[in-house]
Amino acid sequence: MKKIIVLGDAGVGKTNLIKKYIGKSFEERYIETQKITEYKFNNNIIYDYPGQIKFGNYGSNMFKDIDLCVLVYDTTNRLSFKSLQFWKDKINSFGVNPEIIIVGNKTDSDASKINEFNLISVKNNNNLTTIFNKFNN
Repeated sequence: MKKIIVLGDAGVGKTNLIKKYIGKSFEERYIETQKITEYKFNNNIIYDYPGQIKFGNYGSNMFKDIDLCVLVYDTTNRLSFKSLQFWKDKINSFGVNPEIIIVGNKTDSDASKINEFNLISVKNNNNLTTIFNKFNN
């Protein structure tokens, strides 16, 4: 099984990204992730990592053997894009070197960007499966 971790600031859509990918419905309301949640789907273990620093103080064992890191930002929130370096540094600080894919979510707010590969809309299911399918091929 391949191990995937999804990282990014709070509210960028990490949990909805994972849930939509595994076939669950989109959740309109925001519910903060307070602990790492594990999902098993298509020979992958996908870890949903809390976006708020106060919940995400996990040690290096959490990052051991990670094959893919999906860094998510909100295309309507510049700060979440600037925070990508923080999340990348967090992964690197544990001495692991997974493949990293950066995706911008919430493109339903800016329809002109939807055709770009790494820009997704979890809500509208645009380009969602291409992230994980690219990795599994």
